[in-house]
Amino acid sequence: MEAIQGVLTEVLMRITLALIALIAAFVLSYIKKASDKLKVEIEVLENEDLEKLISRAFDRLAEVTKLTVNKIEQQSARTIREAVNEGKLSKDELEKLSKEAYEEILRVLEPEYKEFLQDMLGDIETYILNLIEEKLVSIKERDQVFEIQRFS
Repeated sequence: MEAIQGVLTEVLMRITLALIALIAAFVLSYIKKASDKLKVEIEVLENEDLEKLISRAFDRLAEVTKLTVNKIEQQSARTIREAVNEGKLSKDELEKLSKEAYEEILRVLEPEYKEFLQDMLGDIETYILNLIEEKLVSIKERDQVFEIQRFS
């Protein structure tokens, strides 16, 4: 009887250990799945934060460029118009104004946006100078519409 009791105890102990091992495997599997899911959710949040940062940086750059170009245009408009009418406006003078706008944009733009845009674009100077040109074209078109309306 003692032998049977010893064998039964041994069998129950092995079954208990097997159940504990099985439960531990399920718990570890659940923890791994939860960890993987958490990693994916963190990655999604980081991507959303990155998208927001990209959007804010480019929006801010566009806003600063527009304000700077408008400011310089307001300050220099009369001189520029007179020089154009007299045929005395050189390309160097226009490039000087663009460079002036570029330098002011860099002074006004927040450092974190400058660094981020530099990392994203590589050549931030060319991008900003192209934005300045785009804004100048829109101002020129606006002025032409105003002139047409004024003489109509």
